[in-house]
Amino acid sequence: PFSRSIKRKTGSSISQIHYDTFYDIKTKWNKEIKNMIENEVILMNPSRKITTSYKYPFMSKDGTIIALKHGLGDVSTIVKIFQGIEKPLKKISSSAMLFGFFSNGKKIVWSAYDQDKRWTKLSWTNILLYDIETESIKTISSKGREYHPSISTRGDKIAMVSFSEQRNALIKIIDSSTGTIIDRVEAPNGGVIMTPSWSKDDKKIVFTSQKFNGRAIYVYELKNRQFVKIKDELWQDVYNPIFYKDYILFEGQINGFDQLLAINMNSKKEFIVTSQKLGVYNPSLTPDGNLLYNNYSINGQGIAQMNLNPSKWVSVKNPTKNIEADSYVLENPIVYDLPIIKKTYEIKEYKESRNLLNFHSRYIFNDNFEPTFGIQSDNILGTLSMNFELSYDKNEDIYRKKARTTLRKFYPIIDFELESNNRNVYRGKYFETINRSKDSLIYNLNERWDETNFNIGLKFPIVNKYEGQYLKSAYFKLGSKYTLRNQSTYYFDFIKTPPNVKVANTLRQNERDGKIFPIYFETGLSSFKEKSQRDLGFYGWQLLGYFGFSPFNGLLAGSQKSMSFVLTREGFFKHHFVDFRLQYEVNKGDYIFQSKLPFPYGYKWNLFGSGLRQSIKYKLPLFYPDWEAPFAVTYLKRIQGRIFSDFVNINLNGPMIAIGLGITFELAGFFDIRFPLSITSNYYINPNSGSSGIRLEFE
Repeated sequence: PFSRSIKRKTGSSISQIHYDTFYDIKTKWNKEIKNMIENEVILMNPSRKITTSYKYPFMSKDGTIIALKHGLGDVSTIVKIFQGIEKPLKKISSSAMLFGFFSNGKKIVWSAYDQDKRWTKLSWTNILLYDIETESIKTISSKGREYHPSISTRGDKIAMVSFSEQRNALIKIIDSSTGTIIDRVEAPNGGVIMTPSWSKDDKKIVFTSQKFNGRAIYVYELKNRQFVKIKDELWQDVYNPIFYKDYILFEGQINGFDQLLAINMNSKKEFIVTSQKLGVYNPSLTPDGNLLYNNYSINGQGIAQMNLNPSKWVSVKNPTKNIEADSYVLENPIVYDLPIIKKTYEIKEYKESRNLLNFHSRYIFNDNFEPTFGIQSDNILGTLSMNFELSYDKNEDIYRKKARTTLRKFYPIIDFELESNNRNVYRGKYFETINRSKDSLIYNLNERWDETNFNIGLKFPIVNKYEGQYLKSAYFKLGSKYTLRNQSTYYFDFIKTPPNVKVANTLRQNERDGKIFPIYFETGLSSFKEKSQRDLGFYGWQLLGYFGFSPFNGLLAGSQKSMSFVLTREGFFKHHFVDFRLQYEVNKGDYIFQSKLPFPYGYKWNLFGSGLRQSIKYKLPLFYPDWEAPFAVTYLKRIQGRIFSDFVNINLNGPMIAIGLGITFELAGFFDIRFPLSITSNYYINPNSGSSGIRLEFE
């Protein structure tokens, strides 16, 4: 609707407006850089074939550079670079790029995300310290809200930004060995503090603080606990200040270009330090007093070194006008069809009971990647979730209607689920001898019934946290169901009917209608590593166990034991992916628990007593076409190839086997469904029967 309205009002489509906008911006940018003379720099980063950044560079006395590497093909990795050759030191959580990373050449500190076992909105950030020489890592603080840590030159103190639950920002200084708090102080303007940095003698800290009138630069003197304002509050981009002689260097903007600026701490005069066309970020000083920074390029943020010569710096005549509006806006003022609404909103305390529903997403696949139409609601705090969905079960060839509520506010987590289905279970192929004759009746038997379930589960999270790049999880769940069955009926598909034998295609099973009260226990352990954008999956393992039975003498009595193990690893080459799965399931008595063991392609699922499944899948990237479909229906990011083998043995009979090849199209969703979607076309062969076919699969 928005796109159509834009087209009707302006005569241009969203895509045309996008292209026109970037054409205007590019024309303006080319005009502005026409006479720009860039600084002479020395590029220090290794060569790159794909987008890869080496952020937060710092040079040691021996010329070695420490940086945080991250890119399309790499997870966040601390690297040591010397003469353009890199050596990986430690892989860490990518949250460090958001919450802060700093090195003094000998030690490295960063802030890493941590979450509560129940709900992610209750979370913290921990400060971690890595010793380059000993290769040891330790947690300095935990259960805090601390960001942008900066270690002193001598390495004995760490300064950081600390937030309270009321969002008050403080500079917090701790002992790097013990974590003992040395000092804690609020900014003079009571603003939000960002990116503190030490002076060379470890006696001062420079930082930015933003309040109602904009962002300012302050210096905190540790000895007398006094603040000196270096730069007044202005609505101007100011980031990452560092000390340099009598100056503070910081990231700023000149006419829309991200450059490094300098302000004299005494005269308060400002100067332009760098001249680069694409952007300058994350400054630091080399041991001999030169400048090291990240320079932006199409291949990511590289590392550049340049000489610092204050006598050649260009003075900023009017610092308040560093960011200039586009001349088009000045010549053509924006016209609003309606008057701008100016309304003051009263600040009220959040009432959880009044904000239970917050529908924000729809989805087309559920947790089992079954085709689904679903909508999801999460309240603002993330303590209450609701899902309503209609999904397709390929095993039973039925549609499931489900409403689910998850309450995470308390321990344990409580799940409520209401489900309504028309069940359809294939019970197998049957042979019957007719009276005393030698003739037989052969038929396939399906059982169908209407089923309503009310489920309640208590989930006890034991572990749910990040350790470096690994998300580790462990839980135990106790659940119970109230199941109501109606219209139980046997459906017969006769393959062979002897002469003079009358048969009925259906047979009602009234004795199988009624109530069932099963309970179940479930447990899970997993450890999965972060992946880069080009990795085809998460590397790690998962172990799931399930036991259900019906102890309350309901209509039907049955039990199920299930165990599954998943192991994923990198293949023979980078970004290749191996997925190995082992599943074992035992069903006894009546079938009251849905099976978790799928059959290979080409085989129809049916009831079984015991089953063992072994599957292995090898995936590899083939092409990166970056192709947009007409009318922006979808976007093709990557094409994968795969080979697979699936082996299932049930009831100790002959194995069911499927082997084959597949091709996967990774799409960036359809229309306004933004999440990635992979569609795979698999060609399979069943060696036992010689049959083959093509099956679609969604991931």
